Amino acid sequence: GKANWDLGMGLEIMEAMKRLDIVVLGSGDGDFVDLIEYAKAKFPEVQFEGIALPNWAGGSRRLQQSMSRVHHISHAETRMKYNGIAG
Repeated sequence: GKANWDLGMGLEIMEAMKRLDIVVLGSGDGDFVDLIEYAKAKFPEVQFEGIALPNWAGGSRRLQQSMSRVHHISHAETRMKYNGIAG
């Protein structure tokens, strides 16, 4: 189920933290906030960045606030990439 997927992603992130400079998370799920806060305390040099798709309105505000940076992708950018117009 979904919970197993979140847990698996969290475990993979924690295992890789020693080798990472940036973690990019493409999720709006607030379940990742505790993971990010713990990882930031343990590995303060690692940046956490989020990808905010056009439907981000349903995403967790706490998750956005826990990120070092959030990249907002518009509907137009999404369509252009899907249609092969943008690199």
